[in-house]
Amino acid sequence: MKTHLMFGALLGAALALVGPLAGEGRGDFTLHGNEQLTVDTYLGYGTLYDQSRARIVSGGFVDGLSAFDASVVDICGGGVSGLYAYQASAVHFSSGVVDHLTPQGGCVVDISGGSLTDLTAYDASVVHFSGGSVSWLCAWGASAVQLSGGTMNYLIARESSVVDISGGSVSNLCPQGGSVVDISGGSVSDLDVRDASVATFWGLDFHLGEGLYLEGDRVLGMGVLSGEWFDGTPWAVNISTNESGATILVIPEPATVVLLALGGLALLHRRGAAFVPGPNS
Repeated sequence: MKTHLMFGALLGAALALVGPLAGEGRGDFTLHGNEQLTVDTYLGYGTLYDQSRARIVSGGFVDGLSAFDASVVDICGGGVSGLYAYQASAVHFSSGVVDHLTPQGGCVVDISGGSLTDLTAYDASVVHFSGGSVSWLCAWGASAVQLSGGTMNYLIARESSVVDISGGSVSNLCPQGGSVVDISGGSVSDLDVRDASVATFWGLDFHLGEGLYLEGDRVLGMGVLSGEWFDGTPWAVNISTNESGATILVIPEPATVVLLALGGLALLHRRGAAFVPGPNS
């Protein structure tokens, strides 16, 4: 009987010791200075300051994460439920899953892989998107989005934000509130241009489908616009909304304009060389 009581007491003490240790694995964390942390287990909420760095790898998960100052978050596996990045902080996302990402105040985000549900950028933040997938991306307050790869379902630009699309695919593109969009590659399925926003297509061999017509370089009406990119890749976009205050332009690739200009100069040169002045010229 005494043996059983002693064993029970030892087991209870062991469980009491294991309990706090397991709880620490689910606790919060704060990094300062140049501190670095690799997250490969489940954690609660993390906060980064100064030049600290958190690296989330396969098997790691953080419920919530806030990055301030010049701190850096690397997501190369695992996941984050909510990530908020402020000031001069940076986020590098190459694989894993993030539910909500909110950069603010000039933060820089690089996304080359992984899956992201919602990204909302504020206050002149910059998003470089070259791979992975995003369900919803919204840029506010003069933020910038550069898309060269990957897939997006919705891309919305508001409050004078700037979007540059040279690759990847966007299902629904909607510039609003004086935003500017330049498209020179990739694919856009549906274009919804509102307010005083401007969307410009840089390409070749433009074709206007039924319901569209040109006024100079400006596309008016709604319908299917198609053409080729400078590398010869064909594309087509359905213009579903083209408000009277908005502007959609079709402009030849700048390199093509230069070549045409050089060709014209060469032709003038040949014509001048072929002209031999006569005595009465």
